Amino acid sequence: MQLRRGPPEVGRSQTPAPQLRVVKATSPTTYERRGWARLKPFNRYSIRIVAGLLLVSIPLSIALGFLMSTWSSQTSINQSKARAEATAEGAAVRILDWVEERKAEARHIARDYTGEVSKPDLSASLRESMATHTAFESLQIVDRNGNVVAVSRPGVVLSATPTGAPFATSLSVETFGPVQIGQAGDAINWIMTVPILGADEQPQGVVIADLNVAVLGKLLNPYGLDAATNEQEVHVVNAQHLLLYSSTWGKVDDETAEIAKGALQMKAEGAIFEQAMSIGPGASQIVDYRNRNVLAGYEPIPSLGWVVIASIETAAALAPVHEQEFKTSMLQALSTVLLIVFAIVLAVFTARPIVALSRAAESVEAGDLSARVDLKGGAEVRRLGDTFNAMVERLSGVLSRLRGEVTESAAKLSAAAEQHGGGRTHLCGNRGFRRPCRHPGRRGADQPRARSNRPARVWRSNAGPCRSRQ
Repeated sequence: MQLRRGPPEVGRSQTPAPQLRVVKATSPTTYERRGWARLKPFNRYSIRIVAGLLLVSIPLSIALGFLMSTWSSQTSINQSKARAEATAEGAAVRILDWVEERKAEARHIARDYTGEVSKPDLSASLRESMATHTAFESLQIVDRNGNVVAVSRPGVVLSATPTGAPFATSLSVETFGPVQIGQAGDAINWIMTVPILGADEQPQGVVIADLNVAVLGKLLNPYGLDAATNEQEVHVVNAQHLLLYSSTWGKVDDETAEIAKGALQMKAEGAIFEQAMSIGPGASQIVDYRNRNVLAGYEPIPSLGWVVIASIETAAALAPVHEQEFKTSMLQALSTVLLIVFAIVLAVFTARPIVALSRAAESVEAGDLSARVDLKGGAEVRRLGDTFNAMVERLSGVLSRLRGEVTESAAKLSAAAEQHGGGRTHLCGNRGFRRPCRHPGRRGADQPRARSNRPARVWRSNAGPCRSRQ
């Protein structure tokens, strides 16, 4: 390398060149809103993962639980209605069968007394037959003129015209009257008549039978013959919309007790009666005569003018659903806790490579080029770690090569300056940069003044006064 002197510096400005300084780059100023400053601890990638999972899964779980609860409730209500309707239908069938059996039994009694209406001591024979006809409370026989010729219970008078039709109707056809409270108000009459016909099919008299209303207790209660329950109930409503009998009463043998319980006195579900008679059987959710919210099924009996209503309280019907809802809520709470734990674990394992890479990048930014990462995870994460390590390795190599080149260039410049300046150089304020100094008076004390017409060349810096070095 050769150093050549340039042209004379006559007329050049003597203003010193500006000093070079290494200034550290300032970090960019970030501005945050005051409202978000309070949420800074939550501004993390892991917390965002947890929040994202919970914001999606918890509302979805609640919505699914609500839909399942609604579906279960509706299914339970429909099943309870169908069961109540089937119960009412079964009770109506049992009542009709029982009534038909009593009609056949009354016909058999009428045939037994064919040709014997005018015989004496007919009452004694009739009382003896009561032992085999327990479904009747009392029996009477009247002749074709309407005169009572035999009774099974003395003092009890039964009407031969229970439907209100003329007596001639009772002599020709069977009649079946409504259930009514007797004239004395202490008995319930349910009367049917059967004509006594001779061999020539001519009427000889009429058999009058008073049915036992208490039998309805066994016919209506499908949950146990003598067991009463308040949650599930079956009752009968007559054409006057009055309560005839209820299964909650059990089997009541005393008609006075039946009247005291409200038989033929308490108003029942008139709207359900009219709907059943006009449309037919069905089920609905109603408020019954006890002012209870029930799921009721109803079945009409047109031949008797009755409607059988079977009901179950709504709370009792939905009790299994409520229990299932409680269990479902507990399971949802447990699943939510497990989901939170899973989300936290997933967030930790997901954010761990990012945190490690961030710390390594901070070390490299601070000047530590030996920082490396060993990321675990998916293929993308491992590839990112390898790329980062390769980048830092390449950067370290570039800086090492640059340092070597700078050092080598500085050594060559120093050697060339020493050869040109007679072995004396001046170190300037700038590091590693030397140029001829034009201040001869600032040379070392041991250096003799040059006798040449040209000023001696020394090296100085841009920073001002120089120091000489051998």
